Amino acid sequence: MIRMPKAIVMDTSTLIRSLSTLLSDKTIIPDNGESIHLFTTESVINEVKNRSSKVALQAMLSKISIISPSKPALRIVEKEAEKLGVLGKLSKTDLDVIALAVDISNKYASVYIASEDFALQNVSASLGFKIIAIGRKIRYLISYNKKCKNCGLEYSNDLEQCPACSSKEFSLVVRRRKI
Repeated sequence: MIRMPKAIVMDTSTLIRSLSTLLSDKTIIPDNGESIHLFTTESVINEVKNRSSKVALQAMLSKISIISPSKPALRIVEKEAEKLGVLGKLSKTDLDVIALAVDISNKYASVYIASEDFALQNVSASLGFKIIAIGRKIRYLISYNKKCKNCGLEYSNDLEQCPACSSKEFSLVVRRRKI
């Protein structure tokens, strides 16, 4: 199987902010003459509400592939987001965008995720994807855990009580790793 050089999966805010660039046949990343394929999800398209953005989006639909992610890819993303303690900060559309990147990653040499959303960037970077941010880009991978105030056990952020002593009192532990 021949792998295509680069793919970009775009979330809603980045898609809207880069419409004029994409319509002018410019790229949002240096392409060095390589072909770049653009992707997004149906849920991203459905989030575009502004009339002028919808018109511009219609004009460039021939340049972007709209694909729904697979359920196995969604499970991978949900598991990673849960591990990082940010699952509750991600919308269905955010999960779809990252899952689509998981789905296409075996067909492309480089997969980028274009987003301004820090939680989405965090999970994407943790899964090994390159990030494109028109606005701010994360510099650290962040994970959240709970630490029991009773027994001191550190446990997953998604649990309501300590698995060792059943205490519901905890402090939040934030871990940062430079990327």
